[in-house]
Amino acid sequence: MAIQLESNFLSKLFDEKSTDSTPIGASNYGLDLLDRLYNHFSSIDGGDAASNFLSYRTVARALRQCRLYHSGEDLSICYDDNCIYAEHAFFYLKRATSLLNEQKNDNR
Repeated sequence: MAIQLESNFLSKLFDEKSTDSTPIGASNYGLDLLDRLYNHFSSIDGGDAASNFLSYRTVARALRQCRLYHSGEDLSICYDDNCIYAEHAFFYLKRATSLLNEQKNDNR
């Protein structure tokens, strides 16, 4: 399964709030990536294991919070909070895609 982490695109989550829609797209990309990773790992180890490994609930929440920050829908989220959310999501997505790439290399 070809799942790539577009870290340059996902790094847009760390941008300051602006009228640029790229960080919102990055949030949506992260949520889609999270779902694809969940589907992959749950097909191997089951849903509970995949959810725990990915920290699915907290990563999904963090990405939604980033989207709220960048869309301006939740003014209570400050830039520092957004960075914490983005860092949390980025860590788990990077870890999961790294493991997936190791599995692909082991199967060659």
